[in-house]
Amino acid sequence: MKGIDEPANRLLPDDTTRYLCIAARTDERFSERMINALLHDDLHAAAPSVGFSLRPVLLHALAGVRQRRVRAWCLLVATALALVLSPLWTIIALLVILVRAEKYVHAVQ
Repeated sequence: MKGIDEPANRLLPDDTTRYLCIAARTDERFSERMINALLHDDLHAAAPSVGFSLRPVLLHALAGVRQRRVRAWCLLVATALALVLSPLWTIIALLVILVRAEKYVHAVQ
């Protein structure tokens, strides 16, 4: 229960960590930037994290990258298998997907 002096909309450290973990799993740009800054950048040290735990957020970012990589490979294998089993229908389906994706991109912009 929150105290009288504490604002009702203030996030607890556990909530902040949870929201950052979700962002690290779902937002590709955020997770890539975080991994590059924390793991691949040799010239900078990580500042202490205040109000959240950095380790679970980094682990979720790594898991999200791994999950996207596995998904991409599975889609590639499924598409290759579909091309081998039924090339005509697969090409037609891919063309329909490309046309719809192009319409979607133009609608969003």
